[in-house]
Amino acid sequence: MKDSVRFMLFYVSMLLSCEDEELADFIDNTASVNYIGGIPIDLHECSIEELRNIREGFVRQVLDQAKDELDKLATVQPLRYKSECDGQIDIWNEFHRLNGIVRMKDAIVKCVK
Repeated sequence: MKDSVRFMLFYVSMLLSCEDEELADFIDNTASVNYIGGIPIDLHECSIEELRNIREGFVRQVLDQAKDELDKLATVQPLRYKSECDGQIDIWNEFHRLNGIVRMKDAIVKCVK
C-alpha cells in the first residue's frame, strides 16, 4: 500500500475519533476547507451537523481514493501445493518463497510507526 494512502487512512481514523466539539478545530488545523459551494466558511460558525457532513465528505473521498489499494489487500493468494516426499507442504520453504520475513518486518514497522 502506498504511504500516501496509508497516511490518509490514518488521518480518517483520527478524524472519525474526534468528538463533535473537536471537529472544527481538528479540521481547521489539518485540512483546507475554505469554501463550500463557492462560499467562504468559518468552521467554528458551522453547526455540529454541518461539521459531521464535512467529516463524512472527507471520509468518502479518502475511501474512494483508497479503494483500489484496499482491494489489493483483500486479495488473498492461496499457497501452491508442493509435493514433498511425505506428501506435506514444506511450510518454511513456502514462507521464504513468499518473502514472509520481509513482509512481517515491514508490517511490524508500519504498525509501530
